[in-house]
Amino acid sequence: MHSSPLLSSLSLFPQIYREELPNGLTLLVDPHFQADVVSLQLWCATGSIHEGKYAGSGISHLLEHLLFKGTAKRNGNQIAWQMQSLGGHLNAYTSYDRTVYHVDLPSSYWKEALEILADLVFHAAIPPTEFEQEKEVIRREIAMVEDDPDSLLFELAFETAFSKHPLKYPIIGLLGLFDSIDRQAVLDYYHSRYVPQNVFLVISGAVSPEEVCAKVKEILGNEPMGFLEPLDLPEEPAQISPRFASKEIQTEVARLCLVFHVPGYGHPDAPALELFSTLLAQTHSSLLHQKLVEKEAIAQQVVSFFLDYASVGVFGIEAECSPEKVELLGARILEELHSLPQKGITEEDFILGLKQQFSHSLRELRSASARAKTIGNGWLMFKDPLYKENFLRKLYSVEKQKVLNLVPTYFREDNLTQVQVIPKKQKSKVFSIPPKESSSKCFELSNGIQFIYRSDPLPLQYFRATFDGGPLWELPTQIGISKLAASILVKGTQKRSAEKLARDIEIIGGSFGADSGNNSAGLYIECLSEEWQTALDIFSEMIREPACLESELEIEKRKLLHQIRLMRDDPVYIAQSLLRKTLWQDHPYAHNPMGTEETVEQITVEDIQQFILSVFKTGRMVLGMCGPLDPEKGLKGIESCFSDFPRVPIPKMVEVAYPNFEKPLRVEQRIPGKEQAIVGLSFRIPPIHDPIQISLDVISEILSDLGSRLFIKVREEKGLAYFVFPTRFLGWKGGSFSIIAGTDPGAKEEVEKIILEVLDEIIKEGFSEEELQRAKAKLLSEEKISSQYPSSSIALSTVNALLGLGWDYEEKKIKIIEQISLDELNAAAQNLFSSKDCVIGVVYP
Repeated sequence: MHSSPLLSSLSLFPQIYREELPNGLTLLVDPHFQADVVSLQLWCATGSIHEGKYAGSGISHLLEHLLFKGTAKRNGNQIAWQMQSLGGHLNAYTSYDRTVYHVDLPSSYWKEALEILADLVFHAAIPPTEFEQEKEVIRREIAMVEDDPDSLLFELAFETAFSKHPLKYPIIGLLGLFDSIDRQAVLDYYHSRYVPQNVFLVISGAVSPEEVCAKVKEILGNEPMGFLEPLDLPEEPAQISPRFASKEIQTEVARLCLVFHVPGYGHPDAPALELFSTLLAQTHSSLLHQKLVEKEAIAQQVVSFFLDYASVGVFGIEAECSPEKVELLGARILEELHSLPQKGITEEDFILGLKQQFSHSLRELRSASARAKTIGNGWLMFKDPLYKENFLRKLYSVEKQKVLNLVPTYFREDNLTQVQVIPKKQKSKVFSIPPKESSSKCFELSNGIQFIYRSDPLPLQYFRATFDGGPLWELPTQIGISKLAASILVKGTQKRSAEKLARDIEIIGGSFGADSGNNSAGLYIECLSEEWQTALDIFSEMIREPACLESELEIEKRKLLHQIRLMRDDPVYIAQSLLRKTLWQDHPYAHNPMGTEETVEQITVEDIQQFILSVFKTGRMVLGMCGPLDPEKGLKGIESCFSDFPRVPIPKMVEVAYPNFEKPLRVEQRIPGKEQAIVGLSFRIPPIHDPIQISLDVISEILSDLGSRLFIKVREEKGLAYFVFPTRFLGWKGGSFSIIAGTDPGAKEEVEKIILEVLDEIIKEGFSEEELQRAKAKLLSEEKISSQYPSSSIALSTVNALLGLGWDYEEKKIKIIEQISLDELNAAAQNLFSSKDCVIGVVYP
């Protein structure tokens, strides 16, 4: 049995208040005052496996959609407007064993939000006028699955692995069964499953349990009980022989999934299975990742998972590779699995897996939403809100031999289901926040490097470095080098191999990674706080002494090329790339930060070394840290590591003129083999530091919400698109504001017409004061919610500092949002949507 100093004092939920109302509804309250945020979650213990005679129809998911269409008190738009006016982020999801309706918002307004949420869940009107229209929206969603290879793979795996249990059906339903559902069937299902005894409420955040209990009794205490018919799920027969299925689609990447039947939740083997998943393929140093991705280069990605339900469980391994290697990859995965009992697991590997599980569980609890989800999951499965704590203690009691014994017990050939999704043989070508003292501080090293610090009591220490990067810093023949240079930082140092680096970080409960985008690149490392000095030493070594090995660069190039091919499976990505290229033409921003196959292929080790030396390892780098470590200790450590980095000026190459259009341009592109058409409009906008960006934040928020005129016109009134949303590319020297809609190919012209009509209406009439106030409330709420994640906040602060916005830009932005006027907003909208620097793009089968 292993132990941890942190485990002995572990108390993830110091106080959980629980009460069962007379009508059977259970309340769970987690008072947590880390931020002025609260998460309200109403859990209904019904999902796609509970649909009984409607099994396979997706009626649970359809009902979830319909609950947002209104009640006797509010129509669907009023629900969205009222919740957004409170700064609330309202959403829901349906899974195999649950449907959850949740809202995150500032804690000041939880009572009002609870009343709306309770009304939505228990008093749904399911209007006849909305029924068929929403069914059409979900038909579009079902069609979208056909364009998503990962979703297809998962559905194919479950469909093949299960013969009787309703897990064989996709949550969204089978189209033939879905089409047969009428409104009366939905009403019957709603009234039979959404009864207080089958629903519980979880509230986590800055609230008083006594006050919550009183209000919940007032709002939900009088909901009448209903008859809850027990459902006997079909028992899945034991599998007696291996199963195989294959599906060909329009893609460039092969995907493989191996699944094995394992016990459901509560079984004594569950902790060992969870740990085995981590050891097998969830970290950089895990067995299958190292063997098949890093060393043998058979796979581009390998990930394992363990899912447990009431009476059954599934252990799966998903992998991606080039099409010609799919059979070899499947054979090698099985070979490594079956040889494990003979090879054994080293003590170091075992401890590494335990620490990774522990630190991952801590990371899951940073927000009120995540805490509420963890409590809800424990209550749904075990009637134990402290299940996560208890599970971690059980995890540390798992013996190494027990993990090894899992292989002959569950990973037998007769218990294997193997499925694949591969390319077709003939591919086609072609509210107000009160002022408070900032929780972050900024220091300056002796060479001018900015160091941003934020305290956080959770025992995790985070270090971040943000560098210049992206297309502006890259030669036209080296687009993608920022991404490769960032990724090479995590692939070994002059003292440690890539494998040893991963192990040394993970053995201290750490995680690490690198990123690169349009404006910057970055590196981070996080660990258990007691190991901060080791982490800082490794962090410094990764930046100062990267190995830059030819062999590792080839691996990273292979991964990046795989990502480029993978994105070509996504019609939305194809549309956005088309808009970007057309809008920016010869400007560096026309290039995707991932690069192209041609540019990536020709980048050399010497190119990477020069890029790191001239762009990353300079005084323009910005450093960040958050955690319980004393800032003075952190500052001294950072100063000793990086004070010799040279000051450098901004190179002239980032100053590039961009084209101006005499009139909007129109482009189209065919995407054979897909089901969806994507309609997009893209407008060029000023650089990221232009004051108009705050107005564009508000405009984007207005057009994003479920009650927006854009959403109502395209989806609600016409039912023409499953999604329609605005998106922005913010660049140091310019950017774009786009609107993207996914629709049936036959409706693409009408969708384009409606979007243009909505924008013309905005130009002529402007937004309303109500729209402005709702957007303000939502944006200010997002600021509070994002404040729960110190590492994300620090990362954003380092990027803002690098781009000249200031490390405290997010705090300043709040005040500007609060003061923005309707005239200012409408002037920005008129200027934006009247611009001739615009592209209309359509991609379709």
